Amino acid sequence: GGLLSLRALVYWATTHSETARGIIDSQPALVENQYPVCTAGIAISAHLSTFLGIPVITLQKTGPVALGIADSNLAKAIARSVGPDEFAAEGLFFELFSVMMRVLDSRWKSVKATYFDFNRILGELSDELSVLLDKNPYHFSHIVKQLLVKV
Repeated sequence: GGLLSLRALVYWATTHSETARGIIDSQPALVENQYPVCTAGIAISAHLSTFLGIPVITLQKTGPVALGIADSNLAKAIARSVGPDEFAAEGLFFELFSVMMRVLDSRWKSVKATYFDFNRILGELSDELSVLLDKNPYHFSHIVKQLLVKV
């Protein structure tokens, strides 16, 4: 959560500064239709962490089993995209974070959501990403393209 979320927000704000500034500056005029951008970033980072399996413990018939990062479909797609380079893999995580921020903002504004819709919209995005990952995408770029189709 905390440190990873902060690093993701800093990456997004520096690497995609025009997009970040656009999202922040284009918050709806009505306060009830605005959303907390940084809180959204923290929530997105936490959701993406679960898709990587950081840390995931599942209960099997034989007892608890810890699933590491390499066991998740997202991690496999990232690894197939960059190989064993940890820094490149981290960059792809931050890129996916940036894409998710764009998608969340687009969906939020398209439905004129209110603060009370935040968890529902985030849940819908999480479900959409889950469906994409269940198809075990071969390459990271496929995940990004599918998410951006509706933006």
